Amino acid sequence: MVPERKDPAFDFIAGNRPVTEDQVRQKLVSDGWTDVRVVLRGRFFLATASKGGELGAFSVDALTGRLRGEDDDCDDPLYDYDDIATATKRPQ
Repeated sequence: MVPERKDPAFDFIAGNRPVTEDQVRQKLVSDGWTDVRVVLRGRFFLATASKGGELGAFSVDALTGRLRGEDDDCDDPLYDYDDIATATKRPQ
């Protein structure tokens, strides 16, 4: 479950300027997400959260506050949507 996106560069946090980990966390919480986990990897904040029993995974550009599109040209596997949950997993 992810927010609706009309454009791969969807404004997650408006303003097209750098954002902080706390801003990403606050945005998810204000949108009704719980159990929010956020980590910075390179220029992206990777986040997981729960809403309505579903797990959501997000990759937010730290320089612009935009969600990274699933079809953008970043080939780095660290930013693959399938790996976000692993990157944000809390240590046991």
